[in-house]
Amino acid sequence: MDILLDLWIHAVYNDPSLSCSDSGPVVYYRNNTGSLLTSFHTLGERWGQSKVSVSRLLKKLENEKLITLISFKGKHSSIIYLNTYLSVMFNTSDVMIDKEDIAMKMQLPIHIPEEPQELCFSETVTEDQITVPENDSCVPNPHMKFII
Repeated sequence: MDILLDLWIHAVYNDPSLSCSDSGPVVYYRNNTGSLLTSFHTLGERWGQSKVSVSRLLKKLENEKLITLISFKGKHSSIIYLNTYLSVMFNTSDVMIDKEDIAMKMQLPIHIPEEPQELCFSETVTEDQITVPENDSCVPNPHMKFII
């Protein structure tokens, strides 16, 4: 509870000096860099926990839908958004956090897979369910199946 309270106390929303704080209530420890990125190591030192314990705790808070944790490939830091902050503090609707939107605002690379990943469907898509004509297709067949 102390750690969750620490996150709430350090929440910032719509601060013009912090990029991405307009996307939602974000945890910002004033490290004089103006960056919202924070490492598990730094949080572990702050809270007297190991880096692994911090990782487990933040994943648990994320599973409980209390925070949104955004990590980027190639970075050893994450951004932490508080999911219910606006509704609790200001009695307004909470916002959905979009990782791609945050990455573009922070000018961080976005990883887009080359091949469509397999998705789990409750039923199999058949060829007759695809309505795009094969002779005049503007989208490759594997992509159509992925989209469907």
